[in-house]
Amino acid sequence: MSTTPTLLAIPTGHRPEALRRALLSFTRDFAAHGHRIPVAVFHSARNAAEQDDVAKVAASSGAHYIGLGEKVALARVLRRATAVSPDLLALLLFNPERQAVSTGANRNACLLWSAGTRALHSDDDTLATLASHPEHTVDRSGHIETVAGDGCDYFVPSDGDVSRFMTAATARAPEGGV
Repeated sequence: MSTTPTLLAIPTGHRPEALRRALLSFTRDFAAHGHRIPVAVFHSARNAAEQDDVAKVAASSGAHYIGLGEKVALARVLRRATAVSPDLLALLLFNPERQAVSTGANRNACLLWSAGTRALHSDDDTLATLASHPEHTVDRSGHIETVAGDGCDYFVPSDGDVSRFMTAATARAPEGGV
């Protein structure tokens, strides 16, 4: 069974430059590891100009923009398929109280949109440099060695020296950073 994500979901506010850097970082890193993973950007625009800014950034990276129209369609599907009240769906997916930040609504939309998939969720201010664990091994059948015990053992080398991660990441970073 593949463990490769089938979707990268990124909620964002009106931070087009942070989103641009994140999308560039993830798509470069996926490509460097031989992956082409669909990306969806979830956004609650306060006006048409904001929507245009973020939608253009998403499109320039090949990402799918999930805005008000897509969230309304998702709410309709969920309403037909469940007994969830329209008021609760509005609270979950939209910003009915017009708060300055709608992070929760975008994150909820990411979770509901990606239900049933192997989705990787990230933030718009995250840069990716994905790397295999330095002690990672593959057996003769091509299966990745699994780690028993503490899940953190997979991410931290047995000697505790995580500098190898940063050294390897720095060596692969594009000139001038991402």
